[in-house]
Amino acid sequence: MSVTFNSTATDADRCIDVRVSDPDASKITDNFTERVSIRVVPLNFRKDVSSILPAATTAILTNGSTHDFRICFPLCPFIEGGPYQIGIIAFDDACSLPLTDTLKVLVNTQPPSNSAPYFVKPTLPVTQVTLLEGNSYEADFEIRDNENDELIPFITTDGFILADAGFTVTIDEPRVNGKLTGKIRWDAFCNIFNFTKRTFFEVKILVNDKDICDNNALTGVTFKFQVVLPGNADPTIDTDLTPDPQERTVLNIQRRINESLSFTVTGTDLVDHDFLTLDVVKRDSLEFYGATFAAANGVGTVSAVFSWDLRCATINLNKRSTYVFTFVVSDAANKCRFYKADTVDVHVKVLPPLNTAPLLTIQNENQTVNDQTLSYELGHHILLTLTGTDPDVLPEPDLLTISLIKVGGNVMPEGYTFTPAQGLSGVQATFDWNPECFIFKNGVYENEYFFTFRVDDNRCFATKADTATIHIKVKDLVGSEKEFAPPNVFTPNNDGHNDYFAVEGIDLLGSDSEMNPDEWVALPPDNCQGRFEWVKIFNRWGKPVFESHHRKFRWYAANQPAGVYYYVIKFSNKEYRGSLSVRF
Repeated sequence: MSVTFNSTATDADRCIDVRVSDPDASKITDNFTERVSIRVVPLNFRKDVSSILPAATTAILTNGSTHDFRICFPLCPFIEGGPYQIGIIAFDDACSLPLTDTLKVLVNTQPPSNSAPYFVKPTLPVTQVTLLEGNSYEADFEIRDNENDELIPFITTDGFILADAGFTVTIDEPRVNGKLTGKIRWDAFCNIFNFTKRTFFEVKILVNDKDICDNNALTGVTFKFQVVLPGNADPTIDTDLTPDPQERTVLNIQRRINESLSFTVTGTDLVDHDFLTLDVVKRDSLEFYGATFAAANGVGTVSAVFSWDLRCATINLNKRSTYVFTFVVSDAANKCRFYKADTVDVHVKVLPPLNTAPLLTIQNENQTVNDQTLSYELGHHILLTLTGTDPDVLPEPDLLTISLIKVGGNVMPEGYTFTPAQGLSGVQATFDWNPECFIFKNGVYENEYFFTFRVDDNRCFATKADTATIHIKVKDLVGSEKEFAPPNVFTPNNDGHNDYFAVEGIDLLGSDSEMNPDEWVALPPDNCQGRFEWVKIFNRWGKPVFESHHRKFRWYAANQPAGVYYYVIKFSNKEYRGSLSVRF
């Protein structure tokens, strides 16, 4: 069904009666009684419509009776712009599944008449305003409502906060129904708002009237603002590395490790004389590389000095040899906070440090023997002094290391001692060797060896070294070319002349010191081929009368008669036998 109510209808005239019946009220099985209820639901909109129900929404039907429920509709329709539809649902009290019936009602309610408010000032829906930065704009606005309804204003923007951008909208007080006045003002000042982010602004003033049905009679005007900002010249940056004042990249700057680099960076703003800031990009890396550059501030002109002492501890040429330093001068403190900047890149090629090679000398008994051959008989103590020197002392002396890098020979040397040594600017090490018989192999009793030593410095990325080789010949001890000729007679009469039998360590004969008896006796020396073991002397009946294990033995024939005796001199590889006469 459908119902229509005009705007003049009274509250009582906007009601309908809905009659509900139920055949169960006529059944004896239900005691001729049935409980029925109603509820309402919106069908073409979503709102709470329970207010149209009567106070009692439940009734008891008996003996087939019916019940009328009065439904009263409000003065203001639930929706604007057309009729609305509700459903009135009647249902019984069956506990498991109540039975229902629905009455659909199309309601067309004419609300009380209401005219929208309107702007008296401004008269145009859109007002365009353009200001130079530093100026202000102010305008009145006025809104009226013919029904003298209360007017409610709304202020909206296109994404900014009014006060942050220098805008104010004020409403005149006290307010009166049917009329609303106020002012809109804009102070386009850079010190209020950062116009580098935006220069266009839109403000809307919207007004709604508060009528009986609160119809959405919204009206509004739009203000579109633009600020024109003052000009600002770019700052410039320059270094004293080149004569070009417009340089943007400085190339071909080279320094070696242990050298220094220093230059001045200058930023200028000769047009606006704004406050400038001079700095370097990636400042943290400066300390890592050992460089310094103090950030500076100034009006119109600002300068600072870049200094770099290139040191091994802060530079790794294995990873990087070219370093780029970017300097920037910025003008961000001008009135309107424009960010204007200029940069210059300085490329520095880092080279290894200059380095003088160290010098290695080998000395034997205070004689330099580099790359010489030294010959020794077994039993000679070989002592070599190795000295490394380096003239590099700045910025600090080099650390020198002497080491033995190669050894060889017809057989590998054994038994020597050498300990690598280190020192600043100078270093010494000692080679010490007492060769023994075990160095000879396979019946060869003359060996040739070489020892190669090296001194290294530690100057970073430019290390240098010097080497020296010493050749050493070691041969077994050999005897005289003369044949062994021991004495064959002696006179132990204590006259101081020829009183004992000996083959080595014999006293000189008389005053002739040039005659050395040991030389004409020529006892073979102890060497790796043979060594003296013992001497035994026998009388003519073969009875031993003397024995010694010392090369420099002496037999005085004590308590022995004159006569012929026999001796055996035993070496590890041979024996010498002979006769000896004792005379008194």
